[in-house]
Amino acid sequence: MRFLNYFLRGFLMLSLGVIVSCVNDDTTISTTNEPALYDQSIHLVSVLNDFSKNIAQQPETDQCFSFKYPIKLSYNTDATVELNSYAGLRTTITNQSDNFNIVGLVFPIEISFPENLATLKITSENEFLEVLNNCRIRSFRTEFNEFYNRCFDLDFPFSILQSNNQPTVINTSQEFNIFLQSQQTGFQPVFDFPITLIDKETQVKRTVATYYEIYQTINSCPDIFELCPAYDFSVESTSSLELTSTFVRSNPTSIEFSPYTWSVDGVAVKSDGGASGNNLLEYSFSQPGFYTVCIESQEACLDATQFCKEIVVPEYCAPLSFISSQVTNSLEFNFTADFADRDALQYSWFIDGVLIEANDGGLLGDNVFNFTFAPGSHTVCIEAVSASCPQGMEYCEEIIVPEYCSLLSFVASQVPNSLDYTFTADFKDRDVQKYNWLINGVLIEADDGGPTGDNLLNYTFAPGSYTVCIEAVSASCPQGMQYCMQIEVAPICPQLEFTYEKLLLLPLYSFTADFPEKNDVTYSWYIDNVFIEEDGGGVGGDNVMQYNLLVGVYEVCIRYQSPECPDGIEFCETVTVL
Repeated sequence: MRFLNYFLRGFLMLSLGVIVSCVNDDTTISTTNEPALYDQSIHLVSVLNDFSKNIAQQPETDQCFSFKYPIKLSYNTDATVELNSYAGLRTTITNQSDNFNIVGLVFPIEISFPENLATLKITSENEFLEVLNNCRIRSFRTEFNEFYNRCFDLDFPFSILQSNNQPTVINTSQEFNIFLQSQQTGFQPVFDFPITLIDKETQVKRTVATYYEIYQTINSCPDIFELCPAYDFSVESTSSLELTSTFVRSNPTSIEFSPYTWSVDGVAVKSDGGASGNNLLEYSFSQPGFYTVCIESQEACLDATQFCKEIVVPEYCAPLSFISSQVTNSLEFNFTADFADRDALQYSWFIDGVLIEANDGGLLGDNVFNFTFAPGSHTVCIEAVSASCPQGMEYCEEIIVPEYCSLLSFVASQVPNSLDYTFTADFKDRDVQKYNWLINGVLIEADDGGPTGDNLLNYTFAPGSYTVCIEAVSASCPQGMQYCMQIEVAPICPQLEFTYEKLLLLPLYSFTADFPEKNDVTYSWYIDNVFIEEDGGGVGGDNVMQYNLLVGVYEVCIRYQSPECPDGIEFCETVTVL
């Protein structure tokens, strides 16, 4: 095997020597293997293929641009060549073959345009592609897209590099179409050679190892392709939710402005091209899946009238979400839809599997949902079904609703000099919380508080000990709430007192009540425990008792008893008459 390698290398050196003799010192060929200095350049192969069509007759000034020499190129055999003139470039191009062809160059290179003497430095393939576009030199991808599936097919599987330079294996034409569709506009297919091409007409297979060989296949395709519009288009997903994609025909040239038709799965959807066309189709699909989109010439062009791409419309299920907040000191929650598509997608609110509000979101929805719960665990969901997600979307959260029991309280105040009390509810939820008043366990007033209650209880007691409570049971506090206060109601008895005096020389004595409440209460006069009269304000009395007392000792009293003073009270004086 080693001998065979030496033999092939020697044969190659001999071939290179022949090439050197043909370039008349304008071209220098070196067999030094310097792979680190050379970059594979698909765009260089495209330029050389374009130049080759007329290079024998065409002077350098007729080309779109000129290289600034010297330039260094590399062959598929690891041989290198340094070109010092346009003549050397001509010789190199014409001497290429399947076994010996240009595959790369050394960046940077400099070029110039006939109308401008200034040079332009090219440092990468991306910059080189800009030159091709400006010079209307068709890139390899453009040529490949036009003739693949029309003049030749590919034999699967094969390996190709993605835009991140990672290899991927392509097993079917459908996979290949999807792969190309997913790449950016400037992406060039970087094959892991060798690959096999299959002639569409004869089904003869040809294995190729370089882009030069693929171009040879393309160049050998029937001439009719050169007379037909070069159809191609790019695809961009405009709205994943509405399954809308935009198709833009790629770089139509001046001879390609003929009328054509866009079709989806064989159904014509738009006439385009010509003077009034815009080379653009915006289309909304009915459901996710695979579709074949075509542009077809409306003019006779034999077999090259149609260009199609199989595209995949992916299923898109919007990532639903919402945020929740609890209204302070209540069982009410506010939910707000919080996802990017909420203004375009209609959805419904569910609580514990029950539909509560339908068709929120979209143009007319407010994306807000309010609900008052019972305490406990609840599952809140938003759900939606759309053309882009026929199996439906759902987002749920478990909401733990704790019991909320108001901290009830009230204040008590007694009307002065009476057994009347006023109780005033004194807690922050009193205007929303209904409750009951109870005294010693007996319901006195029901359903106070809330929006219609006055939060007051007025009550007249008898003296004694009482337990006054407010109690409530609500959905937020099913075990109930209570607040109680112990009230000690003391008797209200006036502090009785009187004065007396003897009138003239008669045995007539005058007794006069002398205490603050004398005009407000009814009391009685007694002498030696014998009732004499009622007096005071209760019966319109004058608060004076006159009585004839003979010689002796007497006990004179005033007495008072009432519900406010149930045990009664008296005031007595001992009067001695001499």
